[in-house]
Amino acid sequence: MLEILPLNAEQKKAVSKAISNDITVVTGPPGTGKSQVVISILINEVVNNKPVLFSSKNNKAVEVVIDRANGLTNTPFIAKLGGRAGDREFSETLRKLFTASESGQNSGRFQEQSDALIDALKERKAIEERIIAKIATRNEIDRLDKELEPLREKYDRYFKGGNVYDYSAEKRSWKEYVEAWSLTIKERQPFFQRLRWKSISPAREAAANQRYEEFKKQTAGINIELPVSCSDMSEQEIKRISDDLSNHFSVIDGINKLKKERENFRAGKSIEKLEREEIQIKNNYYEIAEKYWGLWLKQNNTALSSKDKQIVVEYLNGAEILKGQDENDTVPDEIKNLFRKVQKSIPKYINAQAVTLLSAKGRIPFEPACFDLLVIDEASQCDIASALPLLYRAKRVVVIGDLMQLPHVSTMARGRDMQLIHTSGIDDLSWLYSVSPLFKLATSRVGADGVVTLREHHRSHADIIDFSNNEFHGGDLVTATNYMKLNFPAKEEAGVSWIDVKGTTKRPPHGSATNEMEAKAICEKLIQYASVDYKGGIGVISPFREQANLIQKMMEANKDAFDKLRQRNGLEINTVHQFQGDEKDIILFSQTVANGATTGQLSFLRETGNLFNVAITRAKALLIAVGDVEI
Repeated sequence: MLEILPLNAEQKKAVSKAISNDITVVTGPPGTGKSQVVISILINEVVNNKPVLFSSKNNKAVEVVIDRANGLTNTPFIAKLGGRAGDREFSETLRKLFTASESGQNSGRFQEQSDALIDALKERKAIEERIIAKIATRNEIDRLDKELEPLREKYDRYFKGGNVYDYSAEKRSWKEYVEAWSLTIKERQPFFQRLRWKSISPAREAAANQRYEEFKKQTAGINIELPVSCSDMSEQEIKRISDDLSNHFSVIDGINKLKKERENFRAGKSIEKLEREEIQIKNNYYEIAEKYWGLWLKQNNTALSSKDKQIVVEYLNGAEILKGQDENDTVPDEIKNLFRKVQKSIPKYINAQAVTLLSAKGRIPFEPACFDLLVIDEASQCDIASALPLLYRAKRVVVIGDLMQLPHVSTMARGRDMQLIHTSGIDDLSWLYSVSPLFKLATSRVGADGVVTLREHHRSHADIIDFSNNEFHGGDLVTATNYMKLNFPAKEEAGVSWIDVKGTTKRPPHGSATNEMEAKAICEKLIQYASVDYKGGIGVISPFREQANLIQKMMEANKDAFDKLRQRNGLEINTVHQFQGDEKDIILFSQTVANGATTGQLSFLRETGNLFNVAITRAKALLIAVGDVEI
């Protein structure tokens, strides 16, 4: 697996399954690095010369991945289809391939970088193995310490010093005594020895007594109960003492092992030094991997053969004609069929393509399994019907989403949905369009080993994500946000704050909801940010479209501040649905609902709790909630 972007263990697992399984489901709350996983999957498919298609119903999610992925090197590798800009970019990518010239200068550099990558990977694995071994030794020391702690006082003399204790003399002495004692038991002896027992027994008893005295001296420091003399010894006593000695020697083995493990742990570098060294080795690996990836792209985007060029030209010309046709300029079906035939070959030249679910028609070949892999992001927002045409085009699929995010909006009545299920002869309710997003359907089609859950959160300040974690994700998230990368407006402004506004909710004639007092408070705060030197991204979110429109209109009236915030801070004012898949350093959230809210407006918010989860998790450094704290 080629790792260009840093991946944690869960992300690596997701990528590994994605490039090998027929169906993979990746779930993760906001900020857990799903985009990182998507880009890594796309890179690994491309580097293995497998056509891959990336899609989402959310155009913003597609653009975020494309911008970040293509920004890794000077050679873009994902081409977007859809819309005038997307189609133009796709054609431009093909034109670059068409005009590329053969260049042998990259070949030598690429081989050098390939060798360097192999060496860096070996070095990385070696340091990882050393750290794993060091941690295993530390854990074994902790286990032995805990296990032996109750025996420390009794075995104090064995714990002292750094040398291991050799109990072979005691063990040998007991063995010699037991053998001598066995020779004193008449019933155990051969027949002819029993006939001469009176003559041989005194010498044997004397020898056994001597061995016993030697054993007692050898084990004087051992806390084991022994008979006073050899004559008091019995079969039961022999067994008891053997068991006691075995337990005693077992404890010493544990103590000896503890000493050896401690010696091993002290040898070489500490875990802390190894981890610091690992960071440097990993950074070196990622630097080499990124260069390798850039050279790989250049190496594989060199001049096409004359046959390939012909196909590309046919596609470009056909796309231009079909794009420009109008009612009075009908393209013959024969030409359209010829274009579709040429279109089937395009994934061969552009291995990674991206398109929104609703923009695929006519832009990518409607052929079965023409892509090795389909990756669908924000799948909890994707309905099943929209995904079927793309699923038809792929051999394998990766479905990424989070059921705690917004579901797709269905205008189909549930009764009609049930009727369609019945008339279609489908006896599986998981296909219900109105209530089942693609993500839910995909999850029902794989076992537990087919689902990878991402739990490390890297986007938001802990105060922001903690609410989402506790309210929506059962406390399973681990906050690993690097605060050094967060763009705070001021030291005192971080995490979560509230602007208490006692506004009134109004219902416009055509529906939705507005709260003018909240809108004014948000505009005042935005104007304040426009007056200071803050360059972080800023967004305004409301659950209601008309409230977002009202805030937009008010800000447009403050033209200078509005223009400055749009250009400098990328100001965006929108609904929660439109913001899903995006993020900003600062989010101002207008709850809108206050005194005067209708039952319908309140019900809308109560029944769509995921709106709040999506809204608050768009913020990285600061979430400012605006509304009546008593509502």
